[in-house]
Amino acid sequence: MCFGPDLLGQLDPALNQVQTGEVERRELESTSTAATSVTFLQQLRAQHPQPLIVIWDNGPAHRGDALRTYLATPDLHLQLVNLPAYSPDFNPDEAIWKWARAEVTATGARSVPPSMVGFRAAARFSFNDQTRELAYDIRVSGAVAEVGGVYLHRRANRQNGGVAYVLAKSSSPRITGVVTLTTAEAADLKAGKCYVAVISAKNPRMSARGDLVFS
Repeated sequence: MCFGPDLLGQLDPALNQVQTGEVERRELESTSTAATSVTFLQQLRAQHPQPLIVIWDNGPAHRGDALRTYLATPDLHLQLVNLPAYSPDFNPDEAIWKWARAEVTATGARSVPPSMVGFRAAARFSFNDQTRELAYDIRVSGAVAEVGGVYLHRRANRQNGGVAYVLAKSSSPRITGVVTLTTAEAADLKAGKCYVAVISAKNPRMSARGDLVFS
């Protein structure tokens, strides 16, 4: 039985409880996706051929076409169980969010669609899961005077989403502060559904964007 994708244990039928065992891990050089989850499950299955139950959260990487295709493999003997939404007490992986950090570079090329702007930003975000506080330190370079504001967005899809918080309403070479997220906003942050946008004062549709991916 697995907790998150990493902690492997075995169910003892006599005691009706989980006996914690060895650890299986796979390092990633890019964003976690359904395809990387399949690769991990294949590794897990190769190392442990016995029937397995994998318990993990409802993150975007734990669903998708690649995963559904793999689970249709005959005689896989692998069952996936999703944790309830917003259930940190059930997921030991949640402890890492006490120290979560994200280094973000926002550029016009990363906007959807891409924008031709004369500024960019380097940002550092720190998230405290216990208080749900998101601290930020954003440094804007280039044509700083053209900046009309800096915003934190939440997206429902892979493209754009609405403004969650106004981090700055005018141009400044450095912006710092702290916002307290709701439970739902914190869940979206962990799921990679948030991004920072530095907006052009001349044309609000033009911006430099950087997605928040925590590690």
